[in-house]
Amino acid sequence: KHSHATHSGDAFCPGCGDKNPDFNGDQLECVDCGKTVGSKKEVEDGTVKFCRNCGGNKAKEKVAKE
Repeated sequence: KHSHATHSGDAFCPGCGDKNPDFNGDQLECVDCGKTVGSKKEVEDGTVKFCRNCGGNKAKEKVAKE
């Protein structure tokens, strides 16, 4: 059985391409590198403590890109 290695910001499983049922497009971004880190709820409740890309520990609301 395949174990989906997804995070709430992943719309699809990177391993097999299946849709992620836990996808949440409302993600905060890392202050240091700008990559998504997790939903506001995940960051506030401590589920997400650092950026999996750079290790930074501060997040901010995403800025709309035009």
